Amino acid sequence: MDINIDDFFGNVPDLAQTADAAADRQADYEKNGGGGKGGDGFQRFVGVMSVKNPTEIVRFLHDQPVVAYMHEIYDPGGKPPYRNAICYRNNCDFCAAGDEPKWKCAWILVHKNHSFTGGKEKKKILQPSIKVLLKGENFAGPFKERQKQLANYKHTFESFDFEMKQFGEGFGTKYSFSEIMGTEPLALPEQLPRMFEESKGKTLEEDRAEARRVFSNPEFAKIYLKNFLAKMCDVSERPRLIALATAGDAAESGRPNH
Repeated sequence: MDINIDDFFGNVPDLAQTADAAADRQADYEKNGGGGKGGDGFQRFVGVMSVKNPTEIVRFLHDQPVVAYMHEIYDPGGKPPYRNAICYRNNCDFCAAGDEPKWKCAWILVHKNHSFTGGKEKKKILQPSIKVLLKGENFAGPFKERQKQLANYKHTFESFDFEMKQFGEGFGTKYSFSEIMGTEPLALPEQLPRMFEESKGKTLEEDRAEARRVFSNPEFAKIYLKNFLAKMCDVSERPRLIALATAGDAAESGRPNH
């Protein structure tokens, strides 16, 4: 499908601005690293989920994914080393440089067993977080099959928490999804992303209320996600990543499993 970037900006007040801010925080994380919560008690950034554990506990905030063409660039100095940039389809700078985009499916979800290492003792701290899950065909296939099975019982991926398991590694990775019964009500994390910049003059409680409103509504969550995807990869970074893309063939053998 062709993606018109103008279509990514919805009519829900402030969502375009807040997704811009989320993408800025993710870009800062990719450059500098970090984790945990901010000093104001909010989630520091909405990151792209990296599936690290054999079993992840997740809650999808919308059943149908957002589908977009993305350019995936191997950036050996990045955190993580793979960077995704939206394909503009028409007049795309990555396409003009010869990089071929791939379609990807994206969801906003709650990563229930997300953890980070923090504190003086460097202990692993469990902190459920809002994440963006961005996956290709090897994920979309089994997701769609499970979606059909759930529909037979009038359920969706919004209905339960799920154990999401991965098998294998690299481009041959496979996935399965098992619902966790008894988790019907959606429980958002205590730490939610900031929705307004300080200049907006909103109180912290107004900010939290807006976050709860957006992430508890599947359509609002998808609008937030579309804006996030449209802003992935800061404009100032695109030339550097394009240079890496054009040099990618020579470095292909040095890529880690993905």
